[in-house]
Amino acid sequence: MNAGLVEASCGSGPRPRKGGYAARQDSRDLEKDRRLLQYIRNSEYTNIGSHRAMTNLSATKLCKCLGDDLRLSLVCLMDVQREICVCDLVDALDAPQSTISRHLAQLRQCELVVARRQGTWMHYRLNPELPEWALTVIETLATPARAQLGLRTPAPVCC
Repeated sequence: MNAGLVEASCGSGPRPRKGGYAARQDSRDLEKDRRLLQYIRNSEYTNIGSHRAMTNLSATKLCKCLGDDLRLSLVCLMDVQREICVCDLVDALDAPQSTISRHLAQLRQCELVVARRQGTWMHYRLNPELPEWALTVIETLATPARAQLGLRTPAPVCC
């Protein structure tokens, strides 16, 4: 059977394929891919190093961002290691990579961490543009939080 022809059900022979579901699906997939690429180009995920002022970080927002044990653990590990790969975070916290990535995305949205890509790996660190008071809060909180959460300093796994 030819790729551009469809067998007729009544036996009248092949007929040309019209722009049905498959043709529309291909155009939808292309549009979806185009929108995804545009989102990646415009997202903070790839625009790391933008020099925005950190004036919109409030104490309430900082507490909300650190209000989850896993996010607090991530920040504590970054406070010790300064920069850490996702695979090391997964190993240290014994959590699924998708869960770690979701919480890292929330920390990026709060502007507490920044990331850089190295090949296929993402490396995260505390945002160096955080206000001094926020860095002081994180450093003060990190030591007792590490002890209470039972965090161990991860050995580099992949990089």
